[in-house]
Amino acid sequence: MRWIDFQDQQPLLRCKQCSKTAIVITELDVAPHYAKAFCVDCGTFFDWIRAPENDAQRLRLPRGTKDAIWGEWDGRCVACNMHAVDLARLGIARTVQHTPPYRDAAHSGRLLPFCDECQQDATRAQRRHERFLRKLDRADA
Repeated sequence: MRWIDFQDQQPLLRCKQCSKTAIVITELDVAPHYAKAFCVDCGTFFDWIRAPENDAQRLRLPRGTKDAIWGEWDGRCVACNMHAVDLARLGIARTVQHTPPYRDAAHSGRLLPFCDECQQDATRAQRRHERFLRKLDRADA
């Protein structure tokens, strides 16, 4: 979700879990995102907020894409195999991740279903891998 959209819609946004209109930003600068939005009442994750300077850089996936991708994988996270029903009960969001990464292939790559926890782990591993490659490049130079 774009920052400007969050600001405009915040009073109307409803929690997916408890249906209350109490969505707020609780964390800023949560790399690679600008902020993380949560429900004040039940603590359920709501959405990632993009940095204002990135609003024009990356288009959102078409509505229904996430559900379609999860459906192709029987409603399971490709990393931990947890089912979407169990993730919802735990308050863990469903995401999709580009492979290869979006910055390398934009929307031309494949999308895979990840729970929020595994997506964060995969992103950390990808960054670690990139650091190793930079070290190798410097060693070869």
